[in-house]
Amino acid sequence: MEKFLVRYHSKITGILSTFNRMIFKRHILPFFQESNGHYYLFQEKILFKDFGTYAKKVSEVIKDNARELPAKPS
Repeated sequence: MEKFLVRYHSKITGILSTFNRMIFKRHILPFFQESNGHYYLFQEKILFKDFGTYAKKVSEVIKDNARELPAKPS
């Protein structure tokens, strides 16, 4: 850590230090509010790293459904 601080001292404006582990004794769900886009991903159990793949898959399903609409009789 000291090497990092010495190397980048001109770009560092402050240092925040805390414990290396945190234990939550209650649920963390209140941190994910429904108005937040992350809430949807959390509910669907989609990891941020997998969002690109998920978005492509959902987009393809939407496109396929849109293509089928003109073929269906009213």
